Amino acid sequence: MNLKKTFMAVATLLCVATTMVAQQMPPVPADPEFRVGRLENGMTYYLRHNNWPENRAEFYIAQRVGSIQEDDNQRGLAHFVEHMAFHGSKHFKGNEVQRWFAKVGLKLGRDFNSYTSVDRTVYNVSNVPTTRQSVLDSCLLFLYDCADGLLLESEEIEKERWMLHEGWRHMHASVQLRMLERNLPALYPNSKYGHRIPSGSIEIIDKCQPQLLRDFYKKWYRPDNQALIIVGDIDVDQTEKKIKDLFSQIATPGPDAAQVVEEAVPDNAEPIVVVDKDKEMALSYVSFMVKSDPLPRPLRATMAGLIQNHVINAVTSMLNDRLTEAAKKADCPFVQASASYGTYLLSSPKDQFSIDVVAKEGQSIEAAMKAAIIEAHKAAQSGFSEAEYKLYKDKYTSQLENRQAQKDKQHNSSFVNQCLDNFLEGHAMPSIDFEHQAITQLQPKVIMPKINQLLPEKLGKDYSNLVVLNFNQEKKGAVYPTRESLLAAIKEARRSAHDAPMGR
Repeated sequence: MNLKKTFMAVATLLCVATTMVAQQMPPVPADPEFRVGRLENGMTYYLRHNNWPENRAEFYIAQRVGSIQEDDNQRGLAHFVEHMAFHGSKHFKGNEVQRWFAKVGLKLGRDFNSYTSVDRTVYNVSNVPTTRQSVLDSCLLFLYDCADGLLLESEEIEKERWMLHEGWRHMHASVQLRMLERNLPALYPNSKYGHRIPSGSIEIIDKCQPQLLRDFYKKWYRPDNQALIIVGDIDVDQTEKKIKDLFSQIATPGPDAAQVVEEAVPDNAEPIVVVDKDKEMALSYVSFMVKSDPLPRPLRATMAGLIQNHVINAVTSMLNDRLTEAAKKADCPFVQASASYGTYLLSSPKDQFSIDVVAKEGQSIEAAMKAAIIEAHKAAQSGFSEAEYKLYKDKYTSQLENRQAQKDKQHNSSFVNQCLDNFLEGHAMPSIDFEHQAITQLQPKVIMPKINQLLPEKLGKDYSNLVVLNFNQEKKGAVYPTRESLLAAIKEARRSAHDAPMGR
């Protein structure tokens, strides 16, 4: 692949990211050390031999299932089902799996665990000793049971119901989680995301019938929604054969099986502004967010995805450098401001560009946010310089070179994360060598126009898709921002940046 010519073509095509363009984009070659396959029943698997740490391996199963799949009467069931994997399955009765793993030195919470989010459920057995084949076989059996063998017995459900109740109370001890949850309907108008925080409803957790859990598990935990990931000091050929022999026994879903459908996050023509306060908040902050559509999934594992990720990382890094410098000035009203780009809160179908701001003592939230937005708009108007980009690129390539030098000591978990991102998000899995070659080939004349196009696009010019989230420390005598005062600060920032002289 001639990377220099490829980058020139991709930079042009990136301006019109359509299905037709996706078909023209060259794919990013996957690291050949990965072995990726798919069983006839739809289950995906990722395998990789890696010897760091020595004689250890990671076993994961990822499900494209989370709280967004729940109906209104099922809120919290995805998290409930996740917990039940440690309370009875085909090959491990009751809590036998915990006792068995403890015998080989693995501890629940530290070495084997699970989590549920809005759009995924992931189980892992980590730091597994690989010197005994029987241990590896048992890990495969555990993943098999997670996929298709949970018993969900009424007695075990009742035992875990109390634990989940206590866990729900513990999670909601977090003031930011409580504040986010009570404001989700306003942040997600006309969307299920406003009512699908993974911890769910305590009333449903306390009262749901066991059959409701079983129905949810049967409906969604299927091989076409699942991927196995095994990385470490393993025999890849032997492990692949065992996977095929064991997991092919799971039935292929029928044509009427429920499909995972992306839940839309509607655009908002008018700004969404949330102002809230709580006595337990340690400090007050504001987030200025502008929603946008993510790169289409078919493009993410192509050169377009690789370049866009580089552009986004470069822009946010260079803008953060400017914000850090601004905060050092005596008259700057913010003590901290940082820019980022990623998923809009809980929802992967929508992205956000955001600036998070903390005001200096004695300064208003409005003044601090206004100053940070002015810095961003100045960067959008004048653009970043080639010198700024060179500093960023030098740091990034230095990190890549360090990884290259230590590529035989890359931890198993880093490769697991690549597989998770590929299966769940559609991102590429390039080798360190390819990524280094690709980034090194990027020339300023090719990449700078795209870099300086991104920020004006993501900052927005009007109020469409604008979201402002302001959480405040509640204290006696405090004066809090209002919807009107925050929007006025944004309007003033845009006007001030437009009227300011060009350049830094």
